[in-house]
Amino acid sequence: MPFLIGVLWTVVQWIFREAVVKFILIGAIYTLLSVLLPILLSYITSYINGSALTSSFAGLSPGMWFFIDFARLDYGLPLLLSAAITVFIIRRIPFLK
Repeated sequence: MPFLIGVLWTVVQWIFREAVVKFILIGAIYTLLSVLLPILLSYITSYINGSALTSSFAGLSPGMWFFIDFARLDYGLPLLLSAAITVFIIRRIPFLK
């Protein structure tokens, strides 16, 4: 019975030392990034020239527009960009492994 209590105590200590601390830390980082990324993207989009993008997209054929709409690039591209930025930022944090 003392062996079982020792094992249980070791598991409880591990959960509170490692898992809970990392959960709180990663949750805080996720919350911070979910607040800061839209602000960062709004600053970046202010430097993008809208007329150049409009003229670029005006040259696309209707068949190309069909596949762009079918693939939902209007939703997927910002999602992929935000995910890539988030992964880049999280990998730069030295104490998260």
